[in-house]
Amino acid sequence: MKSSILECDERYKMIERLEKEIEEIEASEAYKAEASLKGDIDKVLKDHNKEPKDLLTIYPSLVQPTKEQAPTKPGGRTLPTKTYRNPHTGKEVQAKNTRHKILQQWKKEHPDENIDEWIVKA
Repeated sequence: MKSSILECDERYKMIERLEKEIEEIEASEAYKAEASLKGDIDKVLKDHNKEPKDLLTIYPSLVQPTKEQAPTKPGGRTLPTKTYRNPHTGKEVQAKNTRHKILQQWKKEHPDENIDEWIVKA
């Protein structure tokens, strides 16, 4: 367990490192250009008594579709869940196909047997 003093010192060092990173970002040309653009947009919005959300009504293409809005893929066939029972151990597994991890293990343990015959409930 670390002492409280060491943890506090680590946090202060972390703050110093983050402040240095912020200074480097703010000194970059890319940041200055974006900050200038944001300032100009904020000024225009203020001059027209608008808020940033009003931009989305004017430019709906700025919004990326959310999962609810995004077009869905055509519904594919969903596999039914089947219950397999290992006759050697009595253990049951529910799986949609035979690629299930435990079913694969059973296939390796009993290569001469057909796992599909172990289906109890389809």
